[in-house]
Amino acid sequence: MRYVTSGYLHRLFVEKDKDTILRRPNIRRFALQYGVPCEQHEKAWLIDFDAFMAAIALREYPPQRGIVRIRSIDNALNEYNKKHKKQATIDDIEACIFSGKVFSYSYWDRTIVNYDELETELEEYLKNSKKC
Repeated sequence: MRYVTSGYLHRLFVEKDKDTILRRPNIRRFALQYGVPCEQHEKAWLIDFDAFMAAIALREYPPQRGIVRIRSIDNALNEYNKKHKKQATIDDIEACIFSGKVFSYSYWDRTIVNYDELETELEEYLKNSKKC
């Protein structure tokens, strides 16, 4: 186990992905709700780095893959539609999330998703759907 601060995790995600939606408060809440080992101190939260990364990325990615891209549903939809010819809708994204193959996390009124997993599942979903 390697414990790091929630601020360190936040900086790590921002450094690798400037569009990330992860912030310290939702990192802390996620750790508590999903049983990621953590310690709460007066001025800092220490979170088990390996357990956090394993929880946030449902699939195994090669080590060179690095930090996963985390997005809100709206940002994920916009980013996907900018990059792909076949356009997706919110309903398509929700179908992929409900399949259980995409990491998602509700934080207040937002749903946060692992964009890397979503993109792969969305491509497969749209390829297999009869939607034009």
